[in-house]
Amino acid sequence: MRNSQSGASLLATMSIVLLISFVCGFILSRWTQISHHNEMVALHDTMQTFFERYREQIPVLLRDKKSLNGALGVQSYHLMDTCKVKESMFNKANKVCTFGLGEIEVRSDYIVSKLYNYVYVHFTDIYKRNSCKQFLSEPWEKILPKSWWGEEGYIGVISENTKGKIYFSYNDEYIRNDGAETNPTRLHIKEVCNVCRHSRYCSILFFFVTDENTLHNT
Repeated sequence: MRNSQSGASLLATMSIVLLISFVCGFILSRWTQISHHNEMVALHDTMQTFFERYREQIPVLLRDKKSLNGALGVQSYHLMDTCKVKESMFNKANKVCTFGLGEIEVRSDYIVSKLYNYVYVHFTDIYKRNSCKQFLSEPWEKILPKSWWGEEGYIGVISENTKGKIYFSYNDEYIRNDGAETNPTRLHIKEVCNVCRHSRYCSILFFFVTDENTLHNT
């Protein structure tokens, strides 16, 4: 009889422990999802503000024939409300702006009256593939001025395991050879972000070329 009572007591204790573990796991999972969602909303706001302010500063950069490199340039031109500067995980010589899900890297090169612009959003969080899909669900190709894209501009997705994939472009060669789309669909977003599977990072690259003609057509 004692053995039976002892066994029942042990079983009851194990059931309670399992229930508590399940509830704690559910709460942690839900908290992580909510935190990730909030970080993504904040990132969308940050990048929209960045592109709006960058658009205003491009005439200044062209006039002064200046390049813009790294987080210090972002701070100098007040392109973000907050830029927490740190060394990039990719190159310690580069200074980037960090956010909850990764880091933002900005570079522009002034060459013969044109600015060649590179804006990276590097996701390094554990949900980086989903981060890629959620980030691209925002129609960045329409938010940014159409004149910025021209024949050279594109939005691409890069990871350490692949050569990357172009998500959006008006360039016929990119459309024909790389599968870029002028009006990306949800299915295309999923396919492009799959390059980030089993990778330490998932990077979105905005590349566009701006000059005086671009400004007049903006």
